[in-house]
This record gives sequence, C-alpha cells and structure tokens, in this order.
Amino acid sequence: MISTRLTQRQEQILNFLQQHHAKTGLVPSVREIQQAFGFASSNAIDSHLRALERKQYIKREFGKARAIAIRWGVYDDSPDRKPQIVEEPVEQLDLEAINSVDRRGANGTNGHSKGRVAANFGSLRLDDRTSLVPGDALTVLGLMEPDSVDAVVTDPPYGLIEYDSDNHDKLRQGRGGVWRIPPKLNGVERAPLPRFTVLTAKDRDRLAGFFESFGQHVLRVLKPGGHLVIASNPLLSTIVFASLMSTGLEKRGEVIRLVTTLRGGDRPKGAEAEFPEISVMPRACWEPWGLFRKALGESTVAANLRKHGTGGFRRPSLDDPFKDFLVCPPARGRERVLAPHPSLKPQRLMRYLVRAALPLGRGTILDPFAGSGSTLAAASAVGYRSIGIERDTEYVRLAQRAFDGLKSLEVPAD
Repeated sequence: MISTRLTQRQEQILNFLQQHHAKTGLVPSVREIQQAFGFASSNAIDSHLRALERKQYIKREFGKARAIAIRWGVYDDSPDRKPQIVEEPVEQLDLEAINSVDRRGANGTNGHSKGRVAANFGSLRLDDRTSLVPGDALTVLGLMEPDSVDAVVTDPPYGLIEYDSDNHDKLRQGRGGVWRIPPKLNGVERAPLPRFTVLTAKDRDRLAGFFESFGQHVLRVLKPGGHLVIASNPLLSTIVFASLMSTGLEKRGEVIRLVTTLRGGDRPKGAEAEFPEISVMPRACWEPWGLFRKALGESTVAANLRKHGTGGFRRPSLDDPFKDFLVCPPARGRERVLAPHPSLKPQRLMRYLVRAALPLGRGTILDPFAGSGSTLAAASAVGYRSIGIERDTEYVRLAQRAFDGLKSLEVPAD
C-alpha cells in the first residue's frame, strides 16, 4: 500500500500487483488476479482496476496481453490523491552510488556485486552515508540484487493491521480503532498502543504469509552469513519467527529488551471495583528481537568473515561479548519530540543492535520499515552506511526532519 485512501480490497490488489512484479518481473494478467482472489468473473476485477487507475496508482494499456502498468512513486493524501514524489529533490536510486562501501573481503578479493534498484524509485540522501527509499518494502526488496546487503535491522509492523489504511487513519485522527488511546496521566498525553489481542484467525494467517514473503526477500538480498535483527511482540513473535524460519533463515537467538510499558496489567473493564485483585493480562515488561542468519557461504565463521565480512556479531568491547539482554526504557523527552512516531525505538537500543550487526565494522545496514528513521540515524551515529525503505509519505518526511537530531543525540554509556 502506498496511500491511506484505498479501500481494503484495492490495497490488497495493488499489493498483489507489486509483489507479483517483484517476484516475476511481470505484472499479473487479469486472469491471474481473478484466480488469486477467487473472483467469479472478471467484472469485479475490472471495477477495482478502474478505481486504481482513477486514483492514478496504475495505468492500463488496452490491447496488450498484460495491460497493467504500475505507477511507482510516493503518493500523498491530498484530496485529488495524485501521485508525486516527496517535496525534496529526488535522485535516481543507485545502490552502487549510495552503497559505495568497500566490498573487498579481508583477503582482498572482490565480494558480491553491488545491488541496484529499478530507476523508477527515487532515493533521498540523508547524509553522506545514508539513503532513504520511498516505496513498499517487499517491492523494493524484490528489485534488489541477491547478496547485496550485509545486515538487516528493522522494527516492522508487529501485527500488520495497526498500519492498515483504516486503522492508521483512525490513529492519525485520534479515534483509536485497533490503537488504544490511553487516558492522560498527570495531565500528560500518553502514546497510543496497538491492541494485538483483537487479531482474528484470518489476521494471523495474513501475518504469517506476510513475514514468510518478507523472509524470502531478506534471505535473497543478504550476503552469506548476514544477519536479520527484527523486533516483535510477545503475543505475536511465535508466528513471526516461525514464518521467518520457514524460509531457511537460521534462528540464532533473541535479544530481550527489558522495558516497562503501559500494555496489559489492567483490571476487567467495567468491573474494576468488583475484581480489584485481577489483571486480565500481565503488564508487558519485555520486548523480543529475533536474531536470524543466512547460511554461511564458507565452511567456518572465520572463513566467512574473511570472504564476506559477515557471520557473527561485533562485540561492544574486546572484553565483553554481544549479549542477548538489555535494559532500555522507551524513547522520551527530546528524542520523542524529534521523532513523534507511534513505534519509535530509542537510540540507545538501536545503536547497540546496529553496531553489533556488522561484525567487522564495515558494510551496509538495511531497514525495510524505516518509519521515523531511528535505525538509519543509529547507523550513521556509529559510522555505518545504511539504506532505509518507507512507504508512508508522512513518515518519509518525518525521517528527513528527525534524522540529524536523532543521530546527534548523546546516549549514556551502559
């Protein structure tokens, strides 16, 4: 999805067009769309395609076997909903230029070819080592060359539904939906929280399918031995992590972030006085980050490090190993003022994870769900190159505004 103005079915069809193109290099035929969605006839499909064309997401060229052309780019939410690139000047995305990291292994041999993304996409330079690509994560990943990034560090939409068009609109309007808007505490507005207990069986199946597709893309673009570091939620991590493992990514553990949030711990709604000793769910005090690795390309980790620069985690110091436990409170104060994103992760956490993801301290970090740009800012702060992907125009602009401030924040040492 690129805009919040689509109906749910239009969004599903557009995503199918993009993902089919990413996997095959071709847009699907009307018959393939019909089969994918189980429509009884092509009339219903034609109605949805007309709507997508009217909103300028696609262009149809009648008389051709595959008559649909996807109009790539970033779409804003103005009343006429016309496609446009974000306001800032945009250059053509070329990973050879923005990812000009030394790809020679420690043995001096050339590593893998430098990735490229189709020139339809524009990239935004946030600084001399950071680029942000406006676009859909699966689509852009599908257009990247194999073995072209060193690590993926990302905080994806945990349940997907919280960032669907209808719920995301309600969030921005302060109306709730799947987002619970907590009451003020001591006169202070509290951040909205997504309720993942409302997911249906269909929602969970969709979640599993999405992360299986995502895992396949990640497996393809990672260099041998490269790691995926991905945030999740205690209620959904079993689904997400199992889906990623089904693609062939190796589970290498989890980093547990100890963080006290406002999720859970409440008494039964409407019967608080009747059941004062009851919590319906435990108060959430931890956050899981899954660690996955693409299979090594060499016989040992040492050999993989020499050839590909990947295979392990960078230690915080010579005396301290990379650990799977971290106490880290939510982003507050100036950090949240800089980047008022509903899922903002603090720089202290992101710098710890990002730094560890490149074992030799060189290479490129990819964040396919860039959001506020906190991962990109963390990578720049520790001296790494990074590429972000973000489909939402408002968050693209937020990341551009917040980037310099986030990367300049002073983070206290552990």
